[in-house]
Amino acid sequence: MAKSPSEVAGRVLALFAIAHAAHERPPAQVRSWLERYGVSHFLSRLEASFLSRDEVAEQELVSASWRTEALPVLTWAIGLIEALPPISEKMSLDHVGITRELLEDPESFVASAELRPRNELEAAQAEIESQHWGVRAGPAGRRMFNHPSSEEDLDPGVVYERHYAANWLVFDEYTDWDLVETDT
Repeated sequence: MAKSPSEVAGRVLALFAIAHAAHERPPAQVRSWLERYGVSHFLSRLEASFLSRDEVAEQELVSASWRTEALPVLTWAIGLIEALPPISEKMSLDHVGITRELLEDPESFVASAELRPRNELEAAQAEIESQHWGVRAGPAGRRMFNHPSSEEDLDPGVVYERHYAANWLVFDEYTDWDLVETDT
């Protein structure tokens, strides 16, 4: 069973907050938004820790900014965007379907979220996992298993984040966002 629509919508809000906070240090505006709308309960343990500190290590900022790449999988899953963007395209927060209206009424957003059919979610996860395998396998592995050579042009960070989100979305064992695995 995939995650519930409200779980996915909550995760979208959490990822948006984290990705936004990566570019705003200290993250006063993000903290204010979380408090004002009562959505901090959607944050994972590591995300809450990240947002609670004014100073964080550079690697934490980099990791947080990469979470933007997980968003399109989830915003597509709940219909905020019509199609999954090509995995070859890096995303910005302006292009993941999150609107000002949604951010100003997160309770309604969470309550009204609807998931795409399970078979669509599973097909997307399988395709993303296959692309991640191709990136990890390298040219020799792709040739051996007739994988597209175009995978060598993919950004491993983008593929990893999308795979991470797809696995969390589809697999029941991943209840804790901080502990999702991306084995291929």
